[in-house]
Amino acid sequence: MKVLHLGKFCPPKEGGIEVFSYDLIEALNKKGIKADLLCFDECTEESFYNNFKYFACKTDIVLNSAPLSYDYIKTFLKIHKKYDIIHIHSPNPLAEIASLWIDKKIIVHWHSDIVKQKITYLFYRPFQQMVLQKSKIIIATSPQYLEASTQIKNYKSKAVVVPLGLNPERLKNENNNVLELEKIKDKIEGKKVVLSIGRLVEYKGFAYLIEAARFLKDDIVILIAGSGPLYNTLKTKLNP
Repeated sequence: MKVLHLGKFCPPKEGGIEVFSYDLIEALNKKGIKADLLCFDECTEESFYNNFKYFACKTDIVLNSAPLSYDYIKTFLKIHKKYDIIHIHSPNPLAEIASLWIDKKIIVHWHSDIVKQKITYLFYRPFQQMVLQKSKIIIATSPQYLEASTQIKNYKSKAVVVPLGLNPERLKNENNNVLELEKIKDKIEGKKVVLSIGRLVEYKGFAYLIEAARFLKDDIVILIAGSGPLYNTLKTKLNP
């Protein structure tokens, strides 16, 4: 069996969906299921990461957090016939629209509703619903999300719940991180901890979290774990 996963960012960029999808694709290949990834990047090329192949496509523009790429469509139409299943990690508008024009089994992995882009969503919704209707199965990441999602509520009969997984190798501490971890433990000892984990991008709202921290009592500490383009900007906010 061959599966093509349609994602957003290419390795080694890591967000929540990316970490999960990379681990999933790697695990599938280890089990003898050929799984590749189509994704957006700064340039168009084919490469390998953690023993799986990915097709990177140059991003032409980002519209309301959704990357758009001519090469993404071109590459998808060129390679999709080689695969038995197309596995879409949603939300990903361009990938979803592209899948409407092919005759393949579609799996939609529902990671999130489209929430912030309310006006744009009014125009996109018909395409999204067509993809959901066409799909053979919809994978929700939790029972709560399946029940609460307004955008997949009409397709619960074809939905299943599969909790997110993580490669346990990612949880191992590297030797060079031991001293840093000890410093963190000293700072939080005896205090209440607010832990926020995610890719450091604007829509995650980490800047507001840092501003809010200034109004907390001394017995509360906020920890932010992640990497991303706003790392240096957010670090500056910690030491104005």
